[in-house]
Amino acid sequence: MARKLLFYTHAFGGGGAEVVFARLATAFADAGDIAILAVDTADQPPPPSRSGLTTLVLPPGHAAGTRALAALLRAERPDASFSALGAQNLKHLAAAQLAGRARHCVLGYHGFAVAEPRRFARASFHFAALATRLAARTICVSDVLLDDMRRRWHASPTRTLRIYNPLPGDIVPCATAPREKLIVAIGRLVPVKRFPDLVAAFAQIGDSEARLAILGEGPERAAIEAAIARHGLEARVELPGHVGDLRQWYARAACVAIASESESFGLTAAEALAYGKPVVTTDCGGPPEILGHGKWGRVVPIGDAAAMADALRAALAAPSDPAPLVARAQTFALSTVRDAYAALADSLG
Repeated sequence: MARKLLFYTHAFGGGGAEVVFARLATAFADAGDIAILAVDTADQPPPPSRSGLTTLVLPPGHAAGTRALAALLRAERPDASFSALGAQNLKHLAAAQLAGRARHCVLGYHGFAVAEPRRFARASFHFAALATRLAARTICVSDVLLDDMRRRWHASPTRTLRIYNPLPGDIVPCATAPREKLIVAIGRLVPVKRFPDLVAAFAQIGDSEARLAILGEGPERAAIEAAIARHGLEARVELPGHVGDLRQWYARAACVAIASESESFGLTAAEALAYGKPVVTTDCGGPPEILGHGKWGRVVPIGDAAAMADALRAALAAPSDPAPLVARAQTFALSTVRDAYAALADSLG
């Protein structure tokens, strides 16, 4: 019998959680289930239309949106309703209470509290002790985030669980070895990514053939460009901006670098493994967990340019066997994560 599942988040795309929910809703619809993807804003296009998938935008305003979501839950009576991000968790829980659907309500934390830019969103962490006991279950996207929610925010230890974020379903491991010594880094150009640290580490590699590409856009572009100029690396470091299709960059990459201060999951690390690419990351939370704390990649201290340079140099000199990396990435396969969400929905009765 087909399940009916509702996914609620801020938008159809743009951020990590939004992309994850669009991906999951589409996957469930493709598997023959009924999926409803509800969002607060239509500033991003919805997923392509398909049988079994309904997309809708709730009315603006927290109060109006919550009432509309409650009406939707009452009318559709999904087997499970999932939310992601701080403000959406609070509105989802309130709507589920109003609709009498709390035992089918699953909250989702996709980032640490420090990553939430708005006060209302941060409030979901301060209310986590209560919220995670009122909701049926609460998903965290990594063990490190789950531990943080339980220890720091006193989330229910019996109603919280970890389900990783899913990779895109169309990743094919790279068939040929890269022809250039290209290090690729991916992410919004924001302070938490610490891309100037990566530039400083790259300057210490001492290999004139090495190149660095930092893919993304954001307010830190000027600071990164200044770091590139300070180290005289204008000819060897490029900032191509936002890139929609990353496949060609992964194909060219000799390794992938993550210099972040904090990451609750780290989709770039999981994608790199799926493409069979070695990863060097700082000890920033989610990415080291994805890499098995050194089993499937190199982990260095945050802000240690010398250690990062050594690890990048080693990755360029001795590329990893891609087979174990690709095998590890199956943990994050879309079908694997979809099955975990399905099992959770089925357990709610």
